[in-house]
Amino acid sequence: SLAAKPKDEYREIQKKMKEQKKKLDRAKKKESSILTDLDRINRELTIVESRLRKYKAELKNTEFSIARIESEISENKKTIDKTKDWIKRKLRVMHKQGQAPDMVMLFLSSDDISQLMRSGKALKQITMYENKVLHILKENLEELRARERKLTELRAKLMKQRAKVRAEEEALAENKKEKKMLLVSIKREKSSYAKMLKE
Repeated sequence: SLAAKPKDEYREIQKKMKEQKKKLDRAKKKESSILTDLDRINRELTIVESRLRKYKAELKNTEFSIARIESEISENKKTIDKTKDWIKRKLRVMHKQGQAPDMVMLFLSSDDISQLMRSGKALKQITMYENKVLHILKENLEELRARERKLTELRAKLMKQRAKVRAEEEALAENKKEKKMLLVSIKREKSSYAKMLKE
């Protein structure tokens, strides 16, 4: 039956065209889905990059604060040491002249400034100027302790900020990797799509 042959061929062509259309539709859907993912990745990249900039700026500020406080602590210590030396020299002179009680010698052999603060009654002979020096010394010691506490807090903050920066950098790298893979997929889909149109 010669007439049946063209009919069969026609049906075969129709069947192939239907299959091709299905494949094309699938390819279009896949490409559309990949493009949606790409949009999401681009949005995430923008957010992560902005967060990373913010964390890096915070990190820089903390590092700057730490350097400033370390310098202030160093200055504090120099001032305290100078004042302690001055007081020790003054007390030695007083002791030699028999003006200062033996209790003062406890301070001379000690590095604990608070001991001097407690033995204030034993230092009644010290003039107003020397009392002022002692008061300044006490204030310097209090400032030093406050700055050392602040330094400890800032160092803990710095560690947390460094961890945040690391996490964001890893997230950024992961997003970029995902984006690269998606772009490869889009390229692949487009080439198979173009191939189908040629067939």
